[in-house]
Amino acid sequence: MSLSLPVRAQGYDPDGSPWVEMTTSADASVGGAAIELQHPVRVGQVVHLQMPLPRRFRTFDPFAPAYRVYAVVRSRQPDGRTGFRFLPNDEPARVSAPALVERRREPRRDGAFVFVLRCIAEDGELDSRRGEATVADNLGPGGARIKTSLSLARGDVVWVAEAGGPFRTRAEIRNVAVGRDGIARVNVMFLDAPAPERMLSGSLEPAPS
Repeated sequence: MSLSLPVRAQGYDPDGSPWVEMTTSADASVGGAAIELQHPVRVGQVVHLQMPLPRRFRTFDPFAPAYRVYAVVRSRQPDGRTGFRFLPNDEPARVSAPALVERRREPRRDGAFVFVLRCIAEDGELDSRRGEATVADNLGPGGARIKTSLSLARGDVVWVAEAGGPFRTRAEIRNVAVGRDGIARVNVMFLDAPAPERMLSGSLEPAPS
């Protein structure tokens, strides 16, 4: 239904720079919303939204003053109107794909961990044309499962960097699959360094306003 509400949108650019935009919604439903967003985003990118969504449209936190939800960009119009699909609060467990299961030495923690993913060119340098800021929905010391809109294949080596933090490593793509939500995910194995304990102790929360 048509619904104009104040919205705080927060995300990361491909280089890891955070951005925040205050805007309004154009319509909303249980599954998502259309928002007038001027900051450039790409289909498949994950953004954190905060809005006073009516209770009947929520799938969790029905009594919270503001609905805080991760959402994936599903469409983008030239005038900035952007269609989002809300990710349920239990999304990491719900959309896990059997094809991504592999033997691991350490358990992984479900959550929302924001990374910058960059491809590596043939000369070993980072490819400035192929990168994105995205979210891993689980993380362990030796690897992660990361949502991506990039064209990647098993055996590719990419550069993974913690958005807004010091963790950096090369990572090998071990598996590629599309979840039931239609979003591609890659299982990566960290090559240079394990994920730090501070990241494993809890998922990253949105930066305070």
